[in-house]
Amino acid sequence: MADEGHVKELRAAAKRYQLVLSPNLDAESILLELCVTTLQRMMRLRYTLFKTFGNLLFARAVDASTGLPKTADYGTIAWKNETEDSPYLVCSDTTSPKLLANFLRYGPWKIARPNLLITIVGGARNFELQPPELARLFSKGFAEAVTTAKAVVTTAGTDAGVAKLVADALAQSGSGLPVIGVAPYQKMTGWKELLDGKNGEEVSYTNLPDPGQPGASAPLNHDHTHFVLVDSGARTNWGTELHLRAEFEAAYAQMLHIPVAQLCVQGGPGTVTGLYESALKGTPIVIVAESGGCATDIYNFVIKQVPLPEKYGDVTTRGTGANQIVEVERLHREVHKGRLLSFFSLERGDTDLAAVLLRAVVNLTTNAPDAYADDPTRPSVSEAARDASLSSQMHRSLARALKLAVVWDRTDVAQDILERLNGMRNAYPGGAGSTPAAQEALQAAISLDRLTLVKELLNQPGADVGAIDLVQARSHRSTMMNHTHANTYYPVTYTPTYCAQLYQQPGRFFFLSNNKLLSNGSA
Repeated sequence: MADEGHVKELRAAAKRYQLVLSPNLDAESILLELCVTTLQRMMRLRYTLFKTFGNLLFARAVDASTGLPKTADYGTIAWKNETEDSPYLVCSDTTSPKLLANFLRYGPWKIARPNLLITIVGGARNFELQPPELARLFSKGFAEAVTTAKAVVTTAGTDAGVAKLVADALAQSGSGLPVIGVAPYQKMTGWKELLDGKNGEEVSYTNLPDPGQPGASAPLNHDHTHFVLVDSGARTNWGTELHLRAEFEAAYAQMLHIPVAQLCVQGGPGTVTGLYESALKGTPIVIVAESGGCATDIYNFVIKQVPLPEKYGDVTTRGTGANQIVEVERLHREVHKGRLLSFFSLERGDTDLAAVLLRAVVNLTTNAPDAYADDPTRPSVSEAARDASLSSQMHRSLARALKLAVVWDRTDVAQDILERLNGMRNAYPGGAGSTPAAQEALQAAISLDRLTLVKELLNQPGADVGAIDLVQARSHRSTMMNHTHANTYYPVTYTPTYCAQLYQQPGRFFFLSNNKLLSNGSA
């Protein structure tokens, strides 16, 4: 009777949701229908909110004359060449990073879910990479890394320096992937004359006014696909956008559960602060060693033990560039066991920037230090138990890294991880193929049609074909196809648990076709 009463209550709730249910469903099935309906309505509401009102959710800095924040400006920039138009948003430097992250994910810009966020720092003024071989390898390798990982790239957005360099490289590759410029609004050439006070209008970014003194302003780069222009009110210096940019990047990556990598090309003393803040967060950093500026100085200091130039200040004074570089090197060496910093160097024979960049993310993912290593109060455990705990931590880290290699379709990266798994014979005497990490990766590789990786994983010692769930693989593939749209260029990746629970009956819960409110879009 208690079960019948529970079913009756659940059916009453389903009726309020206007759900059409089969008469023979039990309480668990009805509850699952209700849960999925609630989740999908929440998602539909979020999509509708940001898609319809996204730009109106933001405000600019406080107007000194009224003491009130101004309405956010937004619109579309039309370039004088044949480049596609670029939407832009002007918002305050006090904007919530999470709100901005949700706007990019669900708002009118329709930026599909990436698998990696690459944030670019370095020289702000125009420069050329020398020798020409470095310029060629950089352009080729960076475009390959972004395309392979299906990444979103963030830069300073200007038509100068490293922002122009990476945007040009991606434009030449024809990848079509998002390049988002986050720039200080009042430092952009033509902000007052062309961009200010717009409300969804198309702006022709031509006939730019005189930029004034060198360094006073910079034009926006036409190869960026989107712009977030940060209004800092009376503070009109370069760099006033950096805090919001860093917080937004962290919030965006956390919301989507994707890794972040930072690429440093050239740069001056101001670039060091950005590297330092990334190092504190544990973000993997890739430095192009021969690009000049602080990138070369850091390479010489970390790899060659060459003292830092005097321009970085006193190493013992907190907050100076020298002090920050020394701290970054310490974090790299002591905390992250040499996995925080990676260098792309012609001198060392590097030719594949894509491999260096993607391996940097994987290497830090597999960094599993002992949490109690330096803790004098750590609980007393046997050495065997501690070894088992460390082995378990390392396996989980390698499992995450191997999944990244599968999603990115990088057999070379996967081979390195599998070699490390084969070295864990004490925990997994059957070999890499017998580890849960390899079995989960094989399942994902089949679902994503990574044929070369499937072959590599099946050739590993201990590989078990019988462990593959073909039903789950088929359901996963069907789900990916259902989620494919013309403007969606990223593979949709779900955890096995998510697929098994939400799509255990393929088609039944996809937008709840039996839910009339959802199917006609009125919910």
